Amino acid sequence: VDGYYNIWTEKGNVLTVDSACVGTCFYQEHNFTATDHVEKLIPKFEMNKYNALFLATIINQSTFKYSYGRGRSKTRLEKETIKLPTTPKGEPDYQFMEDYIKILPYSKYI
Repeated sequence: VDGYYNIWTEKGNVLTVDSACVGTCFYQEHNFTATDHVEKLIPKFEMNKYNALFLATIINQSTFKYSYGRGRSKTRLEKETIKLPTTPKGEPDYQFMEDYIKILPYSKYI
């Protein structure tokens, strides 16, 4: 970390993916500044840090498919499918994701 600034280009509470190399996903809780090698995954649901960390972990499980020569671009992200826990109605179970992260050891430090 070089320092902290009051200048930012992006709003927080999003997932970001490194599109230049292996496509690692991170949760950005606070407002931040990003380069053009960062793809933002903006939620269409009420995301919090717990279900965001669950999603980032699931997304990172497929980074083995990417490398410097085959980056995780926006086009590849749009074609990617991830498997999530669902409710009996077949919708993503965000409450389960949140509860799962909260029961992990050291989760109280998140």
